[in-house]
Amino acid sequence: MTEHDPREDYDDQPWRGRATPEELLRTPASIIAAFGAIQLGFSILGWIASAVIIVWGIFDPAAVDADDMTWYEAVAVLAIVGLLVGWNWLIVRGASRMRHCRQYRLAVLATVLSFFSFPFYYCILISAPVSVWALVVLLRRDVRARFEAVARAGRGVPVPIDSSTRHV
Repeated sequence: MTEHDPREDYDDQPWRGRATPEELLRTPASIIAAFGAIQLGFSILGWIASAVIIVWGIFDPAAVDADDMTWYEAVAVLAIVGLLVGWNWLIVRGASRMRHCRQYRLAVLATVLSFFSFPFYYCILISAPVSVWALVVLLRRDVRARFEAVARAGRGVPVPIDSSTRHV
C-alpha cells in the first residue's frame, strides 16, 4: 500500500537528495561576488582618476577646470570614493565567505550592502533581487546551523554529524 500519510513531521521521500547549504548559497554568493568585483574595480579606477585630477589641478590649475574646488572638497571626493572602495571590498569578501559558510555576520552584511549598488546604481535591477534571494537562504535554519558548525570546527570543537540539518 502506498498511501500518503498527512502528517508533516517526517520526510515522504528520504531517498531524494537535498541541497546542502553550500549548494544553496553557491549561486547567489557567486553573483554577489561578481557584481561586487565589478563595482570594486570601477571604484578603484574612480579613486585613482580623482586623485590624478586633483594632483594635476594642484600643479597646473589652467589644465584642469577646477577653479572653485578647495582642498577640503578634494579630500571629501577622495574620501567618498574611498568609502565606495571599502564598501565593495566588504561585499566581495563577504560573498567569498558566504560561499564557504564562514563568518555568518560578514555574509549577511555583504548581502545587505550588495542590495545597494555603488557606484553604478542602475545595477540594482539585478543586485537587489539577488540580495533578497541570498538573505532568504541565509535566514534558513539549516544554513545558519551550517555556519555555526563550520565556526565550531574552526575553533577545534568537534562537530557532530547531524543529517537533520540537511532537511528543511
